Amino acid sequence: MKFGRFFIGYALFFASRVLAQDEVCEPAPVKPLSHIQALDTAPAEPTRLFNMRLPFRTAQLPGKDQISVDFHSGNAWNPGVAVFYGTPGSDPTCPWPQYSSDPTQYKIYKADGVVRTGTLKYLRQIGNKLELNAALKMFGVAGGTNWADFLSSDRFIEGAHKGIFGMDDPFYRLKNKLNQVDFQFTGQTGKTLTLDDSKLYMGVAEVGATKFVDIIHNDKVLLTMIVSAAAGVPLHEFNPYVSGGGMVGTSSTVRVNPKSKVTAALAASGQSDQMIKARKDQYLFLDKNWRGGYRMMFAHQVDFKKGGAFSTAVSFQGITPTLSKDGKVIARMERIGIPNQFEHPEFWYAVENGGEGLNTGEQDSRDALKTGSEYLGLDFSYRPGTEGRSPTISVYVQEDWALFMASPGFGGSNNMQDWAAGVSVSMPVSCRPKR
Repeated sequence: MKFGRFFIGYALFFASRVLAQDEVCEPAPVKPLSHIQALDTAPAEPTRLFNMRLPFRTAQLPGKDQISVDFHSGNAWNPGVAVFYGTPGSDPTCPWPQYSSDPTQYKIYKADGVVRTGTLKYLRQIGNKLELNAALKMFGVAGGTNWADFLSSDRFIEGAHKGIFGMDDPFYRLKNKLNQVDFQFTGQTGKTLTLDDSKLYMGVAEVGATKFVDIIHNDKVLLTMIVSAAAGVPLHEFNPYVSGGGMVGTSSTVRVNPKSKVTAALAASGQSDQMIKARKDQYLFLDKNWRGGYRMMFAHQVDFKKGGAFSTAVSFQGITPTLSKDGKVIARMERIGIPNQFEHPEFWYAVENGGEGLNTGEQDSRDALKTGSEYLGLDFSYRPGTEGRSPTISVYVQEDWALFMASPGFGGSNNMQDWAAGVSVSMPVSCRPKR
């Protein structure tokens, strides 16, 4: 079953239920002040599709429960690297043994194309400022030629580079015809997982809980401490481990005037990706256990008549890598006997000062496996009716934008997910139309 047809069909059904709801429900109780909820969207990074990503909550549910659906289309452009786990040889021109001589010393990573992820999520209040959450994540891959992937396709990205910045195909995607599907992960067992664009893959099932503790709460200022814990069960054999972790953060909101407010939220996370081994590891690819990360959000909301609202948010998120730092990354895989996949390799591998150099694409593809990844997001959300009684529709874009982890520093690229766009719809469940 093709991922796009399945998920878009479900989204249309979900949207019909959203549009059929609301405005006939009783109004929600008026609260002195509430936080703006972050749009909790995870990047479609190829190495993290089979891992848990801790949920980011900045505000308590205004109603009893809520269901949401998220469709995310992200561009991946990592045309291929090898990670060597062993001792290099003495030959200075080629210190790496050929792949065919001992495949168990290598991991091979290729991720070129578009990753479509879908998330179904359910939230429910069960006590005094305590929420439970459950989520099911699935994904598929594509080449970027479908209309649903237009904003995350190579052609759109390079068109934006040219139209906005005056750069003509600066990363050589179009010259190398990289708007294709090429996702392969080969572990140290020698077994390869190849993602097929005709299949729907199951990612992770997640459950968790979040506790909110108000420190200051009045008509003008709201300051809340937020603590959450979650566990993720992998639904694909590529990852044999159950994950677990937690997040601690704060949300602060200030009422600017009777019709607008601003929220700032910050959280730190930590998780174990090898908490429990659920099945035999057939690949030996994902070998990083402990990972840390952060989430930040700055948002502004304007309230309308009849309870509606529109919000704009800037978000940041980062997390350490899924592969251990014990391996040596080799960007030019032909060094170890793996054929070059490019039609014009001169545009991918730079030569400087008579020796081999690295251009931006190769450097980013190599470093991302070692340094972790960070993203900048821009989110827009609209709620037509009363909070806790009306659906919320959101659209967003994400760009790889380093703050702390990448070596270039602020604004550097990690290229694990180069660019993404998505749409999210959420609605309360407990409020039903009157009959």
